[in-house]
Amino acid sequence: HLNVLNRKMQVDKQIEELKENIIQQAKVYLEQFGSFYPFGAAIDHANLIRPVSVYMDHDHPSSEDVINNLEDAFNKAIAKGDYSVVGIASDVFTTIPNIEGEIEAIEIRVSCNGPHSRNFYLPYKRNDNGNHTFFKVYETQGTLTLFK
Repeated sequence: HLNVLNRKMQVDKQIEELKENIIQQAKVYLEQFGSFYPFGAAIDHANLIRPVSVYMDHDHPSSEDVINNLEDAFNKAIAKGDYSVVGIASDVFTTIPNIEGEIEAIEIRVSCNGPHSRNFYLPYKRNDNGNHTFFKVYETQGTLTLFK
């Protein structure tokens, strides 16, 4: 029972570290470029965070194509045992309390071995001066289930 609890705490810590790493990278992309293509990151078995990107045949692929290719790359790496936790970031629209209508958000879908799949959302608003106002991160049931 203690082993299971320790494993869950370790996985929760890895998920939190990966989430924070991805949020920081997404914020850099937003501040420097105003937007970003979906990208990934993973934690390997040495507990190091590794950026993951995919090469596309054309200059302006759809976000859906990039996400599909990231998922394929993660599936191959997971099958080889390369990663213990993986995450994909994309720019989405969501709703939050006290804000009318939809608002942009950084979505981070995280998958790991076991029932720990989670989605995180960091809503944000572009200000007139080009900067961004970020709201509180919230979490939902995970939708990225790459580990079998």
